[in-house]
Amino acid sequence: MSAEVQAAAAPTAAVELAHALVDAWGSWGPTLDPDCRRIAFVSDRSGTPSVWVDDLPVDGAAPHPVQLVLSEDPVVAVSWSADGAWLAVCVATDGGVRTQVWVVRPDGSQARRLAGSRRQHAELGPWTRSGHRVVVTVPGEEAGEPTTCYLADPATGVLTALAVGELISVLDLSVDQEHVIIKDGQRGRQFCVV
Repeated sequence: MSAEVQAAAAPTAAVELAHALVDAWGSWGPTLDPDCRRIAFVSDRSGTPSVWVDDLPVDGAAPHPVQLVLSEDPVVAVSWSADGAWLAVCVATDGGVRTQVWVVRPDGSQARRLAGSRRQHAELGPWTRSGHRVVVTVPGEEAGEPTTCYLADPATGVLTALAVGELISVLDLSVDQEHVIIKDGQRGRQFCVV
């Protein structure tokens, strides 16, 4: 290859590298639907972390993820319900440490905030085994107020109190929802109860 051809090729390679670096984005927190045919994940490919859903590629097909827009706030985590009908999404209010819990259908419809706001923090917990409810934890707003864990109905937005305590969070539920594993206690002195 002549020096002129190499010189002409160099800017093209540099431009391609620049585009690749500028267009770089990340994806994390994948969750599969119950049939393992679709995936939801968090990605900042649009500039702000948001939920993306795609069919799992078969036979080398190119992926075509679809963005689900819930709010202008960045998404922290996503989890698929056990029945495949809903996605639960943890959103960082104004990009800060307080979070909200949202639900949305995998096609992007019926998005609704279940709990949390600029003034109130809410944490995303596990789905029930049926997939018909998701746990939402809401710490007390003032010092000394208890934390309440709720079972949230994604279809109606109704929150039903599940447990109340000082520093609790629900780790898991039995299939019949009669037994709940709860983490309690301060850092360094935590314990679990059923």
